[in-house]
Amino acid sequence: MVIFLKGMLQTLDLFIDYMTQDMEDAVVIDVSDYKAYIGRLQELDAQIDETTDVITFNNVGLTVEAHGRNYWEVKQVKFHNVYVDPPIWYLRVLERNYKCMQIITVDAYHKEFMNTYFPSYKNTQFLPLAGVPLPETAEIPYEERKIDVLYVGARREVQSSSPVFAFLQGHDDEVFYTIKKILLEYPFMTPEKAYDICMSQFGLQLGLEEARICFRAIYEQIVSEVRGYYQGRVIESLAAAGITVDIYCKKGWEPVQARYPDHIRLHDSVTPTECMELMRESKITLNIQPWFKYGSHDRIYNAMLNGSVCVSDTSDYLVKHFKNGRDIVFYELDDMDGLVKNVRLLLDNPGFARVIMDNQKKAAAHSTWKERLQNILEQRFEEGKDFV
Repeated sequence: MVIFLKGMLQTLDLFIDYMTQDMEDAVVIDVSDYKAYIGRLQELDAQIDETTDVITFNNVGLTVEAHGRNYWEVKQVKFHNVYVDPPIWYLRVLERNYKCMQIITVDAYHKEFMNTYFPSYKNTQFLPLAGVPLPETAEIPYEERKIDVLYVGARREVQSSSPVFAFLQGHDDEVFYTIKKILLEYPFMTPEKAYDICMSQFGLQLGLEEARICFRAIYEQIVSEVRGYYQGRVIESLAAAGITVDIYCKKGWEPVQARYPDHIRLHDSVTPTECMELMRESKITLNIQPWFKYGSHDRIYNAMLNGSVCVSDTSDYLVKHFKNGRDIVFYELDDMDGLVKNVRLLLDNPGFARVIMDNQKKAAAHSTWKERLQNILEQRFEEGKDFV
């Protein structure tokens, strides 16, 4: 039996709905109504045992108890927990050391982080994000699409003030300032590498628990702020060049839109399915990576599978698996002139854009959530940075 847990976030629910649409033996449980969730587990209890696979994202449905212990631990299931965010966001959960839980990261560097800072999770694996193709419909000709450049997502707005930790020995402001400075100057670098450089510079060596706490603050404040800076820089660079960008989700974008009202159009948030429908109506779908340096984003695969040219900043994973100018168009966060040039090239050359659209659909055909589900159930994972 395979149990799927959903009900906390629309995007994650979409992944599970697509995974299970053709599965006869799938048991999908909505955990948003806790009383109903417990009732469903009671109905299935006699069938749940060590042969049961449980699939979830970001801890959805994990923390349910039976007789004072975690229910899934008691039943000794195989609990596959896909973290679509950096694992450190879930520090308090990870500290509980669930023995039944397999962590699946969407960035190979996150897997390395888990191996270093949470070594008790022996079977952490890396599996990239994936996409969901909508049912086939008549394709809108490229020249007739109403949106030139589509971006879907909020902008991070964090004004970081350094937390105070005794274990940083009075270097709190310097440590966090230095890490932010490194990431701003070297946007290809991971937070973990910036941390190592900083610790060496200040002669600090933190214990495991202290390092975890420090990384939680780094991701919560520094990485969020740096991401927001680059999100703004990317959109402003396009708008300043006279390229119109339609942004769905107003959160964090009002100050940027106020500077370029003629070329940044803000819209209300949309559902995941509506987002993919918008991709079909867009010439270009813009991706700005969430600081996944050996990973991707589902926005990339959704654009590819649903007929919009994907323009994305790079990661080590993307460069290895896709070819620039053939099935994707890349830009670098430290080269906004290159971004503008590539976007103009696509908008001015529909024939070139159509070639990429055809190629990318083939390239992404094996990057759907149904494919990823088979990887999980058959334990076929990408071996870090050496995946073939």
